[in-house]
This record gives sequence, structure tokens and C-alpha cells, in this order.
Amino acid sequence: MSAKILCAVLLAPAFIFQICLAPVWSAPVTKPNAIDKGAKKAGLPIVYDFYTSYCAPCKVIKPIFEAVENEYRGKVDMERIDAEDPKNKALVDKYDATSYPLIVFVDAHGKRTGDFNRKVTKKELVERVEKLIAK
Repeated sequence: MSAKILCAVLLAPAFIFQICLAPVWSAPVTKPNAIDKGAKKAGLPIVYDFYTSYCAPCKVIKPIFEAVENEYRGKVDMERIDAEDPKNKALVDKYDATSYPLIVFVDAHGKRTGDFNRKVTKKELVERVEKLIAK
């Protein structure tokens, strides 16, 4: 078999996949999350709690996160993000949220300053929020 024919036979399946099937299987393009934009406009630090419905530690963190959110309302924007919801895909991708729970801390300038990728206590969360506000 000549080299040209062999090359065509070997590359044809990849070409067909790329042209015909890949556009059907690719993920939809998502717009930036409104939560992300709103917090930046306000000029507040942001704390994101990325969670999923199947994550047991996420359920433990929820009341802790909500208590700290109520305590620091107006000083820091705290948002719970459902990582399974397609409308949050851009934010999940931006912060590379791949294991849960993931709590991400972002300063008022939009710079990620740290995260917790585990269950946290209220004391730990408050200490990190205080540090974020002080910046």
C-alpha cells in the first residue's frame, strides 16, 4: 500500500469525527455568570461555596456558610453555587471546581486568594473571611 493511501485510510476516521460528530458532542457555550459580575460591580470580596446534591460534606457546610453569610452581609458577598446547574458552568470552569465542597475566596479586585477543598468549621470560615475583608 502506498504511503498516501495508508495516510488517507488512517486519518479519515479522525477527519469525519472532527467535521461531523464533534460539534454535536461539544458542550454549549455559556455566558459569564451574573453572580460573578454583580459582586465585582459592588467592589466586595466574594466567597463562593461550590456544592453538588450528592456531596454529604456540602450539606454539613450549608448552615455554617449561611450563618457566616448573615453575619457578614454587606461586607463580603457570599454565594452558594450549584456545580451541577448548567447555568453555572462558566463559573465552575473559571475556578476549576472539580471536587466538592470547594470554597473559593476572591478579593475585591477579582484575585483568587485561597480556598478550602474540604469540610470547614465556622471558626475556620470566619477567620478566612476576616482576613479577606482586611485586604
